[in-house]
Parts: sequence; C-alpha cells; structure tokens
Amino acid sequence: MKNIRSIFTLLIVFAAAFLWGCGDDSTTSGNPPGGDKPNIEFKTGSGFTFTFDTLSRTNGTSVRLNQMTSKDSIETSFPIGSNTAFRIVSRTDSAGFISFDTALVYYDANGGKLYQYGLSRLINPTANPNWDLVGDFSLSNGTSWSVPLNPDTVLINGFSIKVALSAKVVGPTTFQTTGSPTRDVHCYQIEFKADLTYSTLPVGSIFFDYFVGYNNGSSNTSGLVRLRLNPINIGIPPSLVVSNYGLDKKTSTFNIP
Repeated sequence: MKNIRSIFTLLIVFAAAFLWGCGDDSTTSGNPPGGDKPNIEFKTGSGFTFTFDTLSRTNGTSVRLNQMTSKDSIETSFPIGSNTAFRIVSRTDSAGFISFDTALVYYDANGGKLYQYGLSRLINPTANPNWDLVGDFSLSNGTSWSVPLNPDTVLINGFSIKVALSAKVVGPTTFQTTGSPTRDVHCYQIEFKADLTYSTLPVGSIFFDYFVGYNNGSSNTSGLVRLRLNPINIGIPPSLVVSNYGLDKKTSTFNIP
C-alpha cells in the first residue's frame, strides 16, 4: 500500500484525513455464525463511492462532510500462492484536494482469512509492509489476534510511543448505504485496537473498525464496505493531550459488472 495516511496523521490534521476502503457486490439478508468461513469475492472492474461523517467525542452524533468523497475501483488481479490478490485504487476528494491511494487485498477462502498488504502503515507509515491479517473468520467471534508492527514505535509531537496492535471479529451487523435509495449491507465488524505506551506508562488506546461484507447469494455485498475510526482521547505525560473526533467512511453506491 502506498501514500496512505497514518491514523496518527489523522489525529494531527483531521480535516485532511484519508482512509482506504473497498467493497464488492450488492446486499442480502442472513449472516454465517461465528467460526464459519464467509464467501468473500472481489470482482475486477467493480466501482464504489463513499461518504464521510465526523463522529462526536461526547454524544455519538455524526455530521456529514459534504466536501469529502471517495471513489474506489478494483483495477486488476494477480496470483499469490493458491489465492488471487486484487489491486484497489481510491480517489479521495477533500474540498478539491485530490489524493490517490492503492491497496492490495486477498482472501484465503480455505482458511477463512482476509489479508491486506501494509495494513500496519495505518498506524505507522514507516512500518515494513507485510500481508497483514485483517479478518480471521476461522476463530470464534471475540477471539483476538496480534498484528505485528515493525518498528512498533511512532512519534507523536516528538514523543516516542510504543504501539501494540490487535484485532478481533466482533460479529455480524447491518448498516444502510448513504446513497439513494438506501440498501441494507450485511457484514462483519472487525475491531482493531492499538494500545499505546510511553516509557512504561499506558497512555490510551485507539480503536478503528473494518466492516467486511460477504457473498451469500446473487445479491450481496462482499469486501470492505465501511471503515470507522472512533473518537480519540490520548494523554501523554506530562502535558500532551490528543483529543479528536472520529471519522466514518461508509459505502454510498456501488456498481458490479
């Protein structure tokens, strides 16, 4: 993945934040139980649009960022072992400032594991990229796994902060697209938790959620359909406090060839 903004950059310059997301197919009802392996399929040539909402730090309300939109397209595929990886390009427009980001993803259907190349760079843009585990559907819902960071430290306002990143499949959920007409999207919520430590002192945690749809019939969503960064509150001794709104990137429309 290249040119992706880190979550820590998002905290410092929120108005210029960019988060990557992709999706595939339309929607249907029903959810596999925890531990089942969903059918996640990507299609080259698919296109998607997204909207962005701020999330209040205090009362959970949201506000649409009308000057910020994103368009994704699944550009090409290539083999990776016995699986197929896909290249996804995002074009984000923030008040006329255009940014292009690229993501690589693949799904191991036999193992029930979804991977994204360089996911760790959301946390640390200097991290060495690997095929990071985004979703492990072979585990029971609520079971955590670690996402390695190398290096595992980031600088925030000159402070060297150690980060331990973990993830878990929370379980099935549903949301509505923001386009007109709205459509229900059935998906799995995957929660990422970044625990932050300065010296030996815990200074807070950052939470962000991937919402992964799956194919379960002729009219489903499949892939990453929503990405939500929860509001931030971090305190670094002796005096630095980082507090900011969250950001919710949601599927608005999609076109599957």
